[in-house]
Amino acid sequence: AANDAIFLAKTLAEVTKAPSKNFITLTTADEPHKVTKSQITHAISELIAASKSEDTVFVLFAGHGIDVGKTPFATPYFCPSTAEWYPDDEAATAESCASQPDIQKELSKLKCRALIVSFDMCRTTPLFSAAQLRDVRSRDPQSGKTQQSVLLPTRDVSSHASAPTNPDDIRGQLTIFSCGEGQKSHEWGDKQRGFYTYFFEQALRDAADSSGVLRLGQIIKYVRTQVSLNAKQLTGEDQVPVPTPVDDRFMRLEVARGLKPGNGGEFSGLTSSVAGGSSDVQALMLAGTELFNDKNFEAAGKMFEKAYDASSKSSAQAVFWTGTTKMKRPSS
Repeated sequence: AANDAIFLAKTLAEVTKAPSKNFITLTTADEPHKVTKSQITHAISELIAASKSEDTVFVLFAGHGIDVGKTPFATPYFCPSTAEWYPDDEAATAESCASQPDIQKELSKLKCRALIVSFDMCRTTPLFSAAQLRDVRSRDPQSGKTQQSVLLPTRDVSSHASAPTNPDDIRGQLTIFSCGEGQKSHEWGDKQRGFYTYFFEQALRDAADSSGVLRLGQIIKYVRTQVSLNAKQLTGEDQVPVPTPVDDRFMRLEVARGLKPGNGGEFSGLTSSVAGGSSDVQALMLAGTELFNDKNFEAAGKMFEKAYDASSKSSAQAVFWTGTTKMKRPSS
């Protein structure tokens, strides 16, 4: 997780052209290898003091997490490196962690135009045994210590963002969870990175539109698709990032311009080494289903068309439906 914060901060600085002084990083890669609740609170206080009314602020919490309470009303908690585990006592476990509502209550004191808070952490219950919990923290190859991190890029991260004008005036918070309730936020072992933050960094580099403009909605589209597909392929488990609330004003928020032209975050293939053959068809179908469930029927139709084309050499019958499109493979 420390790697996630460090590399994402570097890429954010490169892409947005924001000065390094605008970034606060707090990781267990530094001595004394701890990220405590009090350190997090202090870092947020520094961020609040430095913020200005027209800033766009991005905050990342990367590490272990739990959900406390019953679905669908469970409360997400970020677990500092000093968190204590009580498998049979949710309340005691939660006391040593930092709840997402409490974190965002403090962050709401920021004087900023827009706040994006991102949690790269599991959302499973602490009542499972330790062996059942997938820890997203990376391990330092030299010290063997687990790594936890908090990245707080501050003040005018979106250095090229347009001045807010109605109806796109953004005054609020957007929260992005790396996975859904009850899901684990997986680490990509080969890369020593979490799937979510790795693909967030890739989106900053690759998800700009054809004119080289990068917007938050393009990042989220890229991240949701690549994380859900690659995590499923490599771990066999679901991990679907969740932005909330779904607000078109945030989706249009400009992050940077003058970047390498891209396809706006549209799915163009799997990144994982297991991509190819029927798995590509399955991945395209899954992506189409995700878009359909989000009521993005036009994009879902295009994804199903790609799946149809990819399966063109198969003798299997397939019927795909979307809100406006029907595609049927003729028998051969």
